[in-house]
Amino acid sequence: MNITRRKFIAGAATAGAAITLTGITGCSSGNGAQADGSITEETSDEIAATATKEADIVIVGAGMSGLTAAVSASEGNSTVILLEANSVVGGNGQGTEGIFACGSSLQKELGIDFSFEDVITKELEFFNHRTNALFWKDMVSASADNIDWLMKQGVKFGAVDNYRGQGHLDGFHWYADEDPYNFITPMLESAEKQGVEILLETRGRKLIMEDGSVAGIYAETADGSYIQINCKAVILASGGYADNDELLAELGVDVKSIARKGFPNHNGDGLDMAVSVGGVDTRMSHCIMREPGCEGYGFETALGAMGVHSGGPFMFVNENGKRYTDENCAAKNFAYAANCVLSQQKSYAIINEKCLAWLDENSSPGIVDAAEDALSIGAKAYKTNTIEELADAIEVDPEILSSELERYNDLCEKGNDDDFAKDQSMMQTMDEGPYWAFKQGLFYFTTMGGIRTNRRFEVVDKDYKPISGLWAVGADGCELYKETYTVMVPASANANNVNSGRTAAQEALTYCKTL
Repeated sequence: MNITRRKFIAGAATAGAAITLTGITGCSSGNGAQADGSITEETSDEIAATATKEADIVIVGAGMSGLTAAVSASEGNSTVILLEANSVVGGNGQGTEGIFACGSSLQKELGIDFSFEDVITKELEFFNHRTNALFWKDMVSASADNIDWLMKQGVKFGAVDNYRGQGHLDGFHWYADEDPYNFITPMLESAEKQGVEILLETRGRKLIMEDGSVAGIYAETADGSYIQINCKAVILASGGYADNDELLAELGVDVKSIARKGFPNHNGDGLDMAVSVGGVDTRMSHCIMREPGCEGYGFETALGAMGVHSGGPFMFVNENGKRYTDENCAAKNFAYAANCVLSQQKSYAIINEKCLAWLDENSSPGIVDAAEDALSIGAKAYKTNTIEELADAIEVDPEILSSELERYNDLCEKGNDDDFAKDQSMMQTMDEGPYWAFKQGLFYFTTMGGIRTNRRFEVVDKDYKPISGLWAVGADGCELYKETYTVMVPASANANNVNSGRTAAQEALTYCKTL
């Protein structure tokens, strides 16, 4: 099975569910649970468990960080229970193609040599020095050993490069055959071999606390009943909150206009539990991995991932029909494209038939057929013979749009974008119809961060004091990024998944020995 980041399909991991603009809630109502998946304050202390289990460490979520934590914790002769809300393991890791590392044995064999300084200089500049470089230093310093450890577990790697031009360093370690299951399958096998108990379709829901320390967790099963698991430590690896409408809406996201492209059941369970026991919600200072495409049409098509998303020769106009940016900004970093679209109330990608055909031939094979398909199924795609008719179709002033196109064509003829400094190679005149417009919707992949942690990935309170027995890893506790996810260091998020999972597991093992 080969599902890459470019081919995220919401629900593919469980039932091949259809992609919709409203996304997937993935929540069920059980004892003390509401329809949105949260546990009410009134009933949160009245959970009646139908079964009880014992463990040293419980890990909530079996994505990349959770699987890593489970394997690492089980190496310490501890009893480990791994909870997963879905019917399969892997989480959003089912859509990844590799992992970042610096100084790995694979890189040494290929003569690839760069340092932490090469990594952090650009990252600090990108984030205006707002990110904590110590988290980056820890991740990069451990990355080579993490690769060796993964290979010992049976993880298979292929090429090493800069993510085919997206990054500025050759640190991207592709899985063999670019298949995420060359990570997931051996890690699952290692966990099972080492005695990890894996409970599928089971969500971690509420922490049990004694004297300010974690003493257990309630887990909700598929039928809505609850298991009480008494344990010494809990590692939150629930993958963030991208499927929680309420938490997204609090960040200003119009949840009715987005398409979710990650795998389901990222409901914010880890964040809910951490905050309920004194953890700090840091969502406002972190980011969401999202990219634009044609609203109502699949991201994983030539029109989405490599077309409207990439900009190129398109002209971007806003709700007033005004051109507003360098449309080729995604060539530097695909994360820029979403920021660009979010800067306007609405955004449309305008192109004519000639330029669309050029894209089909040169960089986005299949985009012409995809455009026609989007039109036929009623996605936000429009095709007209004249620019004035196109203006009417997208409900902007025809005089303004015509004037903007005339100005754009003049700049193309001049060979220099005096307005927004767009790359000259992407400045192509659109002086005749038919014309196309695609309303740019946003595809949401995953959230990054939300629970404040220290460098040991312990969940900390408002005074930065650790909450005893509680860790947050992966997307739940990611501290690497601020308002924008960057691919200048490709797969740094997955490197964080593995590093945080291993680190938290070893810290939890040490903690358990003190009890």
